[in-house]
Amino acid sequence: MSTTGPGRRADLAVRTLQIFLALFFAVTGAGPKLMAHSSAREGADGIGCGHRYVYLVGGLEPAGAIALVIPVLAGVSAIALMGW
Repeated sequence: MSTTGPGRRADLAVRTLQIFLALFFAVTGAGPKLMAHSSAREGADGIGCGHRYVYLVGGLEPAGAIALVIPVLAGVSAIALMGW
């Protein structure tokens, strides 16, 4: 057993979690916004943004989800998807 870093199982677990979260953001996060579901429109209207905002965020979420599985961009994408 190596003591220099995480093992193969830990790497696999992290990668699996990244893929799961990417699918979650792409499907459940961006889907309703891109389809202009009433709940997404009401949320945007509630904070004073127009319907264009819904489409903008709906387009950015899949981009962030793709970046989440690219190792170089994963950290920045995770922070951006948290809403920072």
